[in-house]
Amino acid sequence: MANACTVELAGQAPLTKSGVLYETPVSINGQAPLSFLVDTGAMRTKIHAAASSQLGLMGNRRRSHSIGIDGSRGATTEGVTVPSLEFAGLVHVRKDLGVDPVLVDGRPAWMGTWMGTVGADHLSGFDVELDFPAGQLRLHRVKDCNATDQPLRPWTTPYDTVPLKRSSEGMTSIPVVMDGKTLELALDTGSNRTRVSMKAASHKLGLDLEQLKAQSTLVRSSSSTGKQLANYARRIGRIDVGRSSYGGVQVMFSELQVDPYDGLLGLDFLANRRVWLSYATNQLFVTSKK
Repeated sequence: MANACTVELAGQAPLTKSGVLYETPVSINGQAPLSFLVDTGAMRTKIHAAASSQLGLMGNRRRSHSIGIDGSRGATTEGVTVPSLEFAGLVHVRKDLGVDPVLVDGRPAWMGTWMGTVGADHLSGFDVELDFPAGQLRLHRVKDCNATDQPLRPWTTPYDTVPLKRSSEGMTSIPVVMDGKTLELALDTGSNRTRVSMKAASHKLGLDLEQLKAQSTLVRSSSSTGKQLANYARRIGRIDVGRSSYGGVQVMFSELQVDPYDGLLGLDFLANRRVWLSYATNQLFVTSKK
């Protein structure tokens, strides 16, 4: 006889909007908490160089570099190993963090005040509930649940269930239908807007790129490596996510490179909803817009 599907609350923390993104407190080595961006689209948890220096963290000789959504390569930095890191009430011992060299001083107000990023390496060990309307992040331990025989039922209120793909690095994506054509978009709470690559716009949506640019509003932005990006804002007739349909939604068509994905599903879709990212059962549960 199969064991019953069980869900246990492992930890929780406030989820606070700062600028256009969402932060949560993280404490390193028992120090006063710092605000970290919650970023499902980042593979690795990082701390800003300024915060690392302030805390006196020592390098661990593990070098890495960031990749912007445009494909550009950022500066190479040495990581740090912290004796303890507390996130959502859970303490992790001897955790390796990347170091983000992006300058904090002079950061635009819309980017928020975060001093680090909580990425998939920390999130994917749990099912992650992001209750944006209530401002709460919850981590759940899920056992013996699946999509069919032992289905996970996160809430008693109505919700949609969407199949979730998960990469070996913990990145997640879902199918999103735009005007009848299916795209695979990575879930990215570190992006304030939903973005579709120009490659997918041409090859999957069948759009003429020159016509797209002429009929869209140009919006410039910066990637995480500091490179300027051109984005073209245009309304899509219909978008389907699971069983829910949305009309007249504005989408950014962008010079991003997020292969093997066709783009990013950002906070413009997620932030008005209660979202349950089930790493254990490869499903996304999402409520209707509040």
